[in-house]
Amino acid sequence: IKRVYEWCVENKKRIIVISDMYLPIGVIKEILEGCGYDKIDEIYLSSEVLRRKRTGDLVSFVKDKEGISGRNSFESESEGI
Repeated sequence: IKRVYEWCVENKKRIIVISDMYLPIGVIKEILEGCGYDKIDEIYLSSEVLRRKRTGDLVSFVKDKEGISGRNSFESESEGI
């Protein structure tokens, strides 16, 4: 994941994080930054947008919000990038 992240930063790609995590967004940001992921453009938490990953609602919400069409690597039912 770190190599993908670094490639995205170097190539000026928009970086978003999608998670079912229950922790507050501030805590998630601290964890990510502590691991060297400090160039995140947006974080979508199911607990904040009130959508669930398991049902596909979270991914659909993010795709609509970000203007993403088609199938993407984060659309696996059990995990994402």
